[in-house]
Amino acid sequence: MSSIRSAVEDVSSRSVDDLAGAALEEELDELTWVERAVAARRLALIARIDRVRPYVSDGFLSTTSWMAVRYHESSSVATEQVKTARALEQMPVARQAMSEGEISGLAVRVLVGAHDASPERSPKRSPCSWTRPRRCRIGNWPTP
Repeated sequence: MSSIRSAVEDVSSRSVDDLAGAALEEELDELTWVERAVAARRLALIARIDRVRPYVSDGFLSTTSWMAVRYHESSSVATEQVKTARALEQMPVARQAMSEGEISGLAVRVLVGAHDASPERSPKRSPCSWTRPRRCRIGNWPTP
């Protein structure tokens, strides 16, 4: 994992004031993609940990309680993350779109809420059309 930290440190060490025009937009585009892909990977890891429960040997009874302590998060934040990770396992289109940087964590939370309300209506294909500026045609998603 040191290569990930090194890359983040490299990007963080450069001044944003040195960027202008297209370079400024390109770096934001790249960081947005990375943020989404890393968040998707993190949720996949949370789902796996939730299934195998390695924290039980440390006395934790749930993934939520383990995450709250380990990552210094509130119980409500940890609960939301575990809920999202579990739901994404049942939502392959959203999971793939997030891992490819096509949709944000906020969009995933909205989709998880819609999926919870009506799982049989979850989309079977991605509605996103990636032309600049990157916009997702929400109208292609089924309405609850």
